Amino acid sequence: MASIKIISYNVRGLNSPSKRGQVIGFLRRNKADICLLQETHFKKQKIPTMNRTPFSIWYHSGSDTKASKGVSIGLSKHVNLTLLDKCIDTEGRYIFIKGTLGTAMLP
Repeated sequence: MASIKIISYNVRGLNSPSKRGQVIGFLRRNKADICLLQETHFKKQKIPTMNRTPFSIWYHSGSDTKASKGVSIGLSKHVNLTLLDKCIDTEGRYIFIKGTLGTAMLP
């Protein structure tokens, strides 16, 4: 099985488009397959779309009231995850995903 690179990063807020670009650039340069982002500060109603990123699947947890919370998990398009279960906290403190992980063949 090929290796998978996981990067965990406390981003201290991603509501600014320029900061989102910087973080995504960092993850792209470091060739992350899975990213775990803490303190995204996303509110449930205002989670931005994460299009133009190397990550095809995103899981987000945000808070209704506090913008000081929030976590996100991004999975690269090269990572094949068969999702079995997920648990997303309504207060934006954690996300658990459970599944079978494998890597797709790279061209």
